Amino acid sequence: MKKIAITIVTMALLGIALLTLKDYTSLFGNKITAQEDSIEVTSGIDRMDLEITSGNTTIIPQDRHDVKAVYKGKNKLSVKEDGSTIEVEVKQRWYQWISFFNSPKSSLTIYIPKDYQHDLELSVGSGHLQFAGDSPSRPMKLDTMSLEMSSGDVKLQNLETSAFKYEGSSGQLTIDSFTTKEGRFDLDSGDVRLVRYAGPLNGDLASGHMKVAMDQLAGDINLDLNSGNAQLDLPDHADFMLKGDTVSGDITCDFPLKNQTSKSGTISGTHGSGTYQINVSLASGDVKIH
Repeated sequence: MKKIAITIVTMALLGIALLTLKDYTSLFGNKITAQEDSIEVTSGIDRMDLEITSGNTTIIPQDRHDVKAVYKGKNKLSVKEDGSTIEVEVKQRWYQWISFFNSPKSSLTIYIPKDYQHDLELSVGSGHLQFAGDSPSRPMKLDTMSLEMSSGDVKLQNLETSAFKYEGSSGQLTIDSFTTKEGRFDLDSGDVRLVRYAGPLNGDLASGHMKVAMDQLAGDINLDLNSGNAQLDLPDHADFMLKGDTVSGDITCDFPLKNQTSKSGTISGTHGSGTYQINVSLASGDVKIH
């Protein structure tokens, strides 16, 4: 009985090894393969889910009617339609949880129709992601866009959305020329840098750093910081009403404020006509408005 069990186990291990060798070219090899797949974007598609585990990823809007993905690496590319959603995913092969078999740096290029104007969801494990519209005057327009990021580096440019949501545990997010009707940023740690950002802004920072530069103030700003630092660079003609509360830390405002009060960890006042609200709640750290 013991010999039979040993034989079964041996045969099973041999089968796994043969499958691995077939799937991986060589168990100890380092060969990078090229994969390509595409799927048509029909009128019934209203969402795209792009899941990136690692490597370098570039999303390119083009005059086309399909989603095309070109991948170079050792993981497995998957492009499929699930109801009204197109899913693009690079899946880690089963044996790559062992660090010895981890893939070298990979690259993924995703081509999407530039006239697609529905929902887009991005999930980034690590690595680098770039996504840009044509120009600030001709941005890529989307309905809702969400970005979930574990680590790595993400750069977004020349985009316009109805709603945008970012959830980051670490890493660095850089956004340049971005317009939205609703923007939310939840940050555990890491860095967020917004340049030429237009629209309402809701930021919740456990720790980390946020730097925001606006050419125009076009919505309310609400910042809730447990710890960390935030900077708001607003235009000279910005119209806002400021209300800030801090337990430990500093909230400073370089703008001259009407009816300014500053005492016992609070600051308030109005600049210009006070059209928009700027609310800051700070446990510790620093917030500077200039």
